[in-house]
Amino acid sequence: MNTIVNTLVGNYLKSKRIEYGMTGAEVGKLLHVSQQQVSRYENGVNTISLNLVLLFLDKLDLSVESFFIYLLKEIENDIKDNEKNIKDCLYTDPKFILV
Repeated sequence: MNTIVNTLVGNYLKSKRIEYGMTGAEVGKLLHVSQQQVSRYENGVNTISLNLVLLFLDKLDLSVESFFIYLLKEIENDIKDNEKNIKDCLYTDPKFILV
């Protein structure tokens, strides 16, 4: 199931993989999974375990704190975007205009 958290974690993994000049196959070797599984993680199709996220962070010498700060900021941005979309809909869509 593709959830917002799966998507955000996948985006983080992919951005760091690219930043470090790694292929999906190389990350797969690092995590002891196939390149296809890495692709599923990066696309938010499959949920990656926290153990594998921690292994990824450790192998690339990334801090756990920076990972969770990234997640929190992205979730906050998503909430703000959703709130704005709801407000825009309420004030501009005729079927939602309150009299």
